[in-house]
Amino acid sequence: QAVELRLLARCVRDRNVLCAVRLLGAQQPASAAMAAMDTAQWRDVVERDWRALALAPAAARSDPRLIEAAVAQDGNSLFFVPGDFRSNRDLVLEAVKQTGTMLRYASPELQHDRAVVMEAVANDGLALQFASLDLREDREVIRRALQQNGLALACAPVKARSDRELVLEAVQQNGLALRLTPQHLRRDRHVVATAVRNTAQALEFAHPSLREDADIVLEAVQRNGAALRYAALWLRSDRAFVLKAVERNVWALESASRELRQDRDFIHECMKRNNMALDYADASIRRDPTFIAESVALDDSPLRLNYFRALQNDWSSTFSLDSKAKYAPRTWKKADAQADLKAATLPAPGSLQGSRAPRGVSRANVRSSASAPTLPRI
Repeated sequence: QAVELRLLARCVRDRNVLCAVRLLGAQQPASAAMAAMDTAQWRDVVERDWRALALAPAAARSDPRLIEAAVAQDGNSLFFVPGDFRSNRDLVLEAVKQTGTMLRYASPELQHDRAVVMEAVANDGLALQFASLDLREDREVIRRALQQNGLALACAPVKARSDRELVLEAVQQNGLALRLTPQHLRRDRHVVATAVRNTAQALEFAHPSLREDADIVLEAVQRNGAALRYAALWLRSDRAFVLKAVERNVWALESASRELRQDRDFIHECMKRNNMALDYADASIRRDPTFIAESVALDDSPLRLNYFRALQNDWSSTFSLDSKAKYAPRTWKKADAQADLKAATLPAPGSLQGSRAPRGVSRANVRSSASAPTLPRI
């Protein structure tokens, strides 16, 4: 036992308390050694690591100083505290100030204590679900919870979810709280605009009539181009609107209609605004060598040429003929790639840069194309 106690003391000194106590507790002689520890020794262990409280005997857990030492370190220790201490207002206040959801383990009387609940929801809005029924309907308690976490709206009563002022508090903190609101508020333009300004993905939960609103959709796209996928189909097919979206965020092109992503002239227009638009064009354009040549003919600026070169280097260093065939769609076989390579006149290494080369074409294949034109040097 003396050896095991020295081992425990060493682990305590090294602050590996939880692992040490579990290790010793798994051995029969060590259990006897732990049982021989008095309250003062347990208090020393818990003061170093509150998690040792989980393995302390009942006699040690009845010591107020030991409990206070554990709660002062981490509010989660309230989970291991005996029931009598869960009615201690000062102790519970200390716990919920650090971990609001520990309100769950407070006594029913303290869950009905407005000051305790306010401290809990100020730390974690989701602690609202553990408050008493009366306090869950308290407007100020709900407001404080929503200011900390907008998704706490899920813990509020139905009446609060229909309150426009409270809903605005929620979506200002977390736009995704829009999905917790009734339909008449999802149709409210100001509420939806506030939500998408906070989180672009909130557009998904807006009323269909507002997903056709160009201003709201552009607001969402500016924050996240992928939000265009939640817009009405006719907006995603509108050339003028998609061009505006690409100006704000080029990633929006990925969510445009397939017809637009297959339109060569439209992709050229998008590239005038951002060269990276080619990354989100349809595969039939990305792997068409003649499209890159057309693009260079339209704009041979250093910016575009550098983009093509960087993209070609990235492609050629990542994919080989075998890997392109491996990850290609079923309709694009390795043999097809080799046949296309023989039949097509590919641009020179410089002119292919910035394009996603045809599937199955390796860097060596590209460099071996002697008949291809050469881009001007920058």
